Amino acid sequence: MANITKLEAINSMLDAIGESPVSSLNSGLADANLALRKLNEVSRDVQAKGWDCNSEYEFSLSKDLNGYIYLPNNVLKIDSSGVDKKTRVAQRGNRLYDLDNNTFVFTKNLVVDYVAELDYEDLPYAIRYYILCRAGRLFQENAMGSVALDKFTERKEKEALDAWLDAQSDTDDSNVLTSSSSANSIAYRNNKLWKS
Repeated sequence: MANITKLEAINSMLDAIGESPVSSLNSGLADANLALRKLNEVSRDVQAKGWDCNSEYEFSLSKDLNGYIYLPNNVLKIDSSGVDKKTRVAQRGNRLYDLDNNTFVFTKNLVVDYVAELDYEDLPYAIRYYILCRAGRLFQENAMGSVALDKFTERKEKEALDAWLDAQSDTDDSNVLTSSSSANSIAYRNNKLWKS
């Protein structure tokens, strides 16, 4: 399987501004450190949108003895779901907050959907490549500000995004009638055999 390591991504970003490659992520080179920060920043921003590869659906979170529900460290976005869909919650620090009752204390475990930030190397190839292209463009803009390079890197980023969206649509199993709750209720409202 094709992989793009974080080191390869950093070296690709350095190459875009005419810098020599580094042999480790801890090279001490200022441009390499900036490239790594930009890659991590863009990876987090892209993942925060929530994709099939980094989303958990109807995941049960348990309360502790005090009624607090602590969240995994990598949660970017969270919402109640399933049987608890009507419970309004928010992430506050590393705990879940009950917006309906204005408290951190829950009386039961909660079912949620959440988006997790994954390590760059744990992501599918197509989204890694898109993150690399986007981070590379932003890094090049900050470092060089070249109009000619901007046009090339913008085109490359768009092509990478298109490839990622194609890959995402191949795996998300969307259906115009069943994936949308409103279309689902309209299409099957008079069918007694349909279970939504």
